Amino acid sequence: MNHKLIYYLFTFLSTFFISCGTEKNKAIETETDDGLPPNTIQLRETVNEEDLAVNEYLTERLKPIRENFKRINSITNWTSIDTQELWDSTEGGEAKYYYQSGQLEKIITRHFGETFQQLTEYYLMNGQLSFVFEKSYRYNRPIYYDTIVMKENNDTEAFGFDKSEIIEDRSYFENSKLVHKIEDGNNGAPYAADYLIEEDKRMIGDFNNLIKHILSDFSSEFRDLTIVNLSDPIFADFNGDGYKDKATFKKDNKTSGIIIEHGKTNEVIKIGFGEKFAHLTEFNWVDFWGLVKDLETYEIVIEDSEIIGGKKVMLENPSILIRKEEAGGGLITFKNGKYQWIHQAD
Repeated sequence: MNHKLIYYLFTFLSTFFISCGTEKNKAIETETDDGLPPNTIQLRETVNEEDLAVNEYLTERLKPIRENFKRINSITNWTSIDTQELWDSTEGGEAKYYYQSGQLEKIITRHFGETFQQLTEYYLMNGQLSFVFEKSYRYNRPIYYDTIVMKENNDTEAFGFDKSEIIEDRSYFENSKLVHKIEDGNNGAPYAADYLIEEDKRMIGDFNNLIKHILSDFSSEFRDLTIVNLSDPIFADFNGDGYKDKATFKKDNKTSGIIIEHGKTNEVIKIGFGEKFAHLTEFNWVDFWGLVKDLETYEIVIEDSEIIGGKKVMLENPSILIRKEEAGGGLITFKNGKYQWIHQAD
């Protein structure tokens, strides 16, 4: 009997034991999904649950975070859910982005390994990270560790879901800064400041990478995109007046920018060239540009040089994409009577 077959046998038996109930209540919080890697028993996502305070000194301060957590995980009809594959563990994983009326509300990631399974839920409030719920399924042995391997290693225990452990950690953020953390077995007592700082860096870093991940591939970012050489103009009705306009990219040693000529009025708009446009004054960094005709896109929100969240925005007219290879950029689009910048990278 090969290792893969034995693995599925363990999966079946574990599902049976879990369905009948065990002494470990957390082990019941599992589900199956044929569309994911062979770790077919999965940690269950949080649905319609409350985060209850337990002997805490920050109960009132954390109340809005808990209320937002309950509000989001009570939503059953999402406007859209986008899925991305993740390959930063041995067995892979996925990230799901949950949107309600164009607003990113939460991100859920699953990571699978030979010795673990990790479910992490990121909840946003007003576009910023508010709450992180981490559930770790630590296997008693690697998933390939069947009775044959067990005997070969003179061991007395083989892989089994029913013998594994689930660990839950909860982290609370104000203005995208970690202010409190409850780890499995802890009753809400405060942690050392240095530890919270390190945990803040870890979770904010993971969150920022997830935000960047949805922008890393043009095929998932845009449905209607045409890349154009920087030396070539772009023609489109940028301001929505029914006439074709012309955009030209100009770059030299001293200054750079984009010149837009409106076809109906012959009005010339200059963006850059030393004049402030959003946070930009010049565009010497641009490697390529293009035309986007999508009706919606994604905007990265930055505060004090830190990514604090993101949101979907509607596009009223064809937009100009400008990017630097492996660094990012954004869109120039005409909204509310003027050209605006939509930031899409760090």
